[in-house]
Amino acid sequence: EGLEEQNHPATITMGNIRSDGYWQTTWDTSNLLHGRQYTLTARSFDGYNYSIVDSVTIEIDNPPEHGNIPPVFNATGWVEVVRVFCDLGSNSVNQCGESKTLNLSKYFTDEDQPMSTGDFIVVDNPAISSDDHYGIVITITAAGIATFDTIKMRDYNDDISEWSLKGVQFQYIDASGSKATSLLVDFHVESSSFTYQMEGDGDIAEDGILKFSGEGRPGAKVIARIKDGQRSIGEATVGENGLWTMEISGKELNGVGSHSIVFEYSGVMTEPVSIQVGDQNEGLATWMIVVGILIAVVILGVMFVFFFVEFEEFGDGGIDQDTTSEEDDPYAWAKQAQAEVAAPVANPQPTPAPQPVASSQYPGWMWDASSNQWVPDPDHPQ
Repeated sequence: EGLEEQNHPATITMGNIRSDGYWQTTWDTSNLLHGRQYTLTARSFDGYNYSIVDSVTIEIDNPPEHGNIPPVFNATGWVEVVRVFCDLGSNSVNQCGESKTLNLSKYFTDEDQPMSTGDFIVVDNPAISSDDHYGIVITITAAGIATFDTIKMRDYNDDISEWSLKGVQFQYIDASGSKATSLLVDFHVESSSFTYQMEGDGDIAEDGILKFSGEGRPGAKVIARIKDGQRSIGEATVGENGLWTMEISGKELNGVGSHSIVFEYSGVMTEPVSIQVGDQNEGLATWMIVVGILIAVVILGVMFVFFFVEFEEFGDGGIDQDTTSEEDDPYAWAKQAQAEVAAPVANPQPTPAPQPVASSQYPGWMWDASSNQWVPDPDHPQ
């Protein structure tokens, strides 16, 4: 006859229980008050002992409007766990990235009423207190978009491991007061840390490639920047597995030499990473060449000044001593020849009269120093 509303047990006999232990019964709730909850308990008896009691709570749906069709929850595609990652030790409003959402309108339907006339709510189980704040940290729009605002969990605990929500349940209540309840879902919050590492020792050619990798919050953006100019030279997005990779061309680092790279992650800059582009001796060799050129210029300048000053000093002295040059005296060559023929004597002797001297420049003529004139050369053939 089915179950009746009563305060004493109703017995289901062995004849109604299948060999595999399955049993079923019916309960007419048409006369029960709308919205009232009832608890059904069941246990088995083998003739000697009773089994452990199992129970279920049922809420009666008897709206005042007769003929109302209650909404329905469809569990197709329902997720049981929603994972959320938050950066450990961060105070940023983006500590957990974009808030996680569920589109409840995909799972609830109402055959005879527009969904916009009803309300979505987060169920608060009166038997437990751990879910009392669920309706605060989870907001639901009229369109049925449920959003878990993870940052609000800071108001309850600083420990990220305590931010998870377990056993969250949603309901849709139509305009007549009829309800449909979802399955349970857990919002599991995990902490993540940003890490980075460089492949190699940081020395690359100007046309080489730098490779970086690390871990982070899935969906977070990693930006590499030049420390001095803050110019972006590379970007990467952390994958769903929490890993990221990035390649940076040596040409992005403004030429040969030493450079510093920083990573921007969740609004925070990391410590700089030193990079050497090109051979470390290239920069030194360039400077040595420049210094060598400067030294050569200085030496040439000093030599020029030295010789120029010496020449000027020598020229000034010569002018003071003798203003007449050999080129000004047409007979200077004869005087020089006469001086070379004359030999010094040990004892003073009377100076002989100068003899005419033949000249190769003027054949047939001799220079007579005593008379200071040219005279015919007697030995020259006529």
